Amino acid sequence: MKRDRAVLRIVLEACESITYGSSLSFGQIFPHLMKDGQYVRSEESTSVRFHLDLLSESGYVKRNFDKERPIYSGLTWSGHDLLDNLR
Repeated sequence: MKRDRAVLRIVLEACESITYGSSLSFGQIFPHLMKDGQYVRSEESTSVRFHLDLLSESGYVKRNFDKERPIYSGLTWSGHDLLDNLR
């Protein structure tokens, strides 16, 4: 799968909106994703998950695990910088 800058941006924006001190699962993040003013379709969930994994493995998104399920708690400093560059 190829990287898509538009998907990277919407995933980063969704993670940026997570309230400090809280965390969300993928299922809780997915409904908040918007692309071109439209909610991302469920068929695109594989692409979104791929990009979310790339961002967390690269240190842009904070990820922990709760009973082997990934949970996300926001952006790192580098994640905020990357989002600024993609906007």
